[in-house]
Amino acid sequence: MWAKTKDKKLFEASAPRLDTVLMVEEFIEKNSGEYTQIELFRNLPKKMVWRTFKIILWYLESIHKIVINKDGTITWIWNPQLVEKYLKNKESINDFAGILTKDEGDKILKEIKRGK
Repeated sequence: MWAKTKDKKLFEASAPRLDTVLMVEEFIEKNSGEYTQIELFRNLPKKMVWRTFKIILWYLESIHKIVINKDGTITWIWNPQLVEKYLKNKESINDFAGILTKDEGDKILKEIKRGK
């Protein structure tokens, strides 16, 4: 998965440790929509290298746990029960919290079904 990314240079550094990924996940989930990337980076409980932080954000976005909004804030969107509900009703995903267009909803649905 990592070798296929457009940002290949970003991933030439070593992969982040699991405890670091989990720390960022938990912080984003607790502070969803509060911080932009730079603000989030500066307010994390433990400091890390910017490149490592960007790799974690890329990973969380690629598995649909976060979205980076147009205003730059990072929002936690992962909700397994909600995903299951919307997989059962294709039309509903287009109304996903009122933040997606029909095309965006269809794209996410296809990616979820492919197991991304």
